[in-house]
This record gives sequence, C-alpha cells and structure tokens, in this order.
Amino acid sequence: MFAKATQDRMQICLFGTVLAVTASLANAAVTLPGDMTGQWIGSSLLDGQRETAKTMLDLTGDGDSTLRVESHTTCTLKGGNYTALEGGDAGAWSLAFKSAQGGEACERMTQGKFVLHAGNKPRTLDFDLVYPGRDGASNHRHGMLSHYP
Repeated sequence: MFAKATQDRMQICLFGTVLAVTASLANAAVTLPGDMTGQWIGSSLLDGQRETAKTMLDLTGDGDSTLRVESHTTCTLKGGNYTALEGGDAGAWSLAFKSAQGGEACERMTQGKFVLHAGNKPRTLDFDLVYPGRDGASNHRHGMLSHYP
C-alpha cells in the first residue's frame, strides 16, 4: 500500500513537471527576439468601423521605421523608432513616429500611443494604437501583423 501511494505521488509530480515544461514552451513560442527588424504585414481595424485596413510596418533598427495603413485614405507614418516597454510587460514595445503623409487624421496618429505585443502565434505581432480623434475623443486601431517573409 505504501509503495502504491509513493508511486501515485511520483506520477502526480511527473505530470506537474510535464505541464510546467509544456507551458514554458508555449510561452517561448510567443516571445519575440529583441531584434524585430523587417517587414510586418497584416490588417488593422478602427473601433466602430467594419472594414479592416491593410497595414504594413517596416521596422528598422536605425530610427527610420514606417507604418502604412491603407483605408479610405492611405496614411504613411515615417521616422519611427521602437523601444522595449519597461515595467514588467515582457514582449511589448512602444513605437513613436516623427512625421506623417496622408492628411490630418494621419498627423493625429503620430501623436498616439503605439504598443506592439508578441502575438499568440510565432512571428506575429499584435498592434494597438490609441490616438486623438477629430472630436477630442480617443480613437483605437488594433490588428495583427505577421513577419514577412
């Protein structure tokens, strides 16, 4: 009886260890390296709208990243720089742009807060942007981008 109880405890410990290792591997799949340079392509949606917009992000390490959002109008944001977020949000980066082409809404996008998070799948980013709306309220654009190629 003692041997059976010991065997059961060992199996439970082994099962717990397997679950812990599996969870660690799953988390590792969504963590991106510090060097995220390259082209990211996907779509984004402005809250309150039904249509997604083709969204392309070209991250460079030299502070000249660009974001292009093709919606009713095309916005191109330039002079972007990304940095890892501090404060315990591992796998998240902030993004800031210096200039915009495409109109007044695009200019307001440069004033917004961009956050990139490691996506749920390998080689993906979740994209969030909160920026001032024309009426003073906040606009929220979000989407998913995949590393290309």
